[in-house]
Amino acid sequence: MLQRKKTDWPVSGTSSYAQPHRKMSRSWFFQVFLLALLVSNPAAAEQDLNDPLQVIEAIQNLNWITEELSPFNYRDPDTGEITGASVDVLMQIFAKLGIKRDSINLKLYPWARGYHKVMNDPETVLFSTTYTQERLKNMKFLGPVVANFFTVTALKSRQLKIESVEDLNQLKISVVRDDAAEKMLVGQGVNPEAIDPLNSGLSMVKKLASGRVDAIAYSFVTTLSLFEKANINPNDFEIIYVLKQSNMGYAFHNTTDARILEPMRKALDELIIDGTRAKILAKYGLESPND
Repeated sequence: MLQRKKTDWPVSGTSSYAQPHRKMSRSWFFQVFLLALLVSNPAAAEQDLNDPLQVIEAIQNLNWITEELSPFNYRDPDTGEITGASVDVLMQIFAKLGIKRDSINLKLYPWARGYHKVMNDPETVLFSTTYTQERLKNMKFLGPVVANFFTVTALKSRQLKIESVEDLNQLKISVVRDDAAEKMLVGQGVNPEAIDPLNSGLSMVKKLASGRVDAIAYSFVTTLSLFEKANINPNDFEIIYVLKQSNMGYAFHNTTDARILEPMRKALDELIIDGTRAKILAKYGLESPND
């Protein structure tokens, strides 16, 4: 009787053709896996930023972050929509580039969280961000968009007379953590022990009104807006010290390619020239910056 040799029989897991088949399956699996990664994460593929269409796509894929800083940017309590002067200007920039509002990723975060992200996460934009020397070194800016006025505000009943930084060092001054006003206080020589960092402007004005802090340092126009939101009478307060007048704009992570910024810069320039930016700012009672 004809008998097969033992080696003629394929044995599961040990045959001469089972091993190549397994290798082929693994190779095929990893190819599919890598392809799925590229499809699910377009940023993983290299973009040609010399192509205008891909530049627009890159702008749409940015993470746009703002904060509660009325009237510059805030969530409308009636509609739930993020709005404000800087948001309106941004939407006009997008309109000129053919970008629809619902195609971008716009989120509202506490300032400290947004600031951390724009400093550490590529493809992130934070606004409205005040121009400072430190930030100009560490971020890329589009703007200026609007002027801002930073002050130290206190209760009139306290009758505080501030003539120098030394006088400020005798107070406890609340600020929003990592806000420009905090940097200004430190930069002008106010001791860290005199500064009380908080997570929001609303909690800051409430703390001031209750007498649990001597003063607050913040954007003056935003302070007035927060008084209104908290049902606090603004006439009970006064400016006791002027920190600085500065400009604000859109701050990008420092790795952002100049080819992404350029079309937005051109669109903003057109809005400045045709008066659109000034009309938007006037609607919110704000002044245009010194360009």
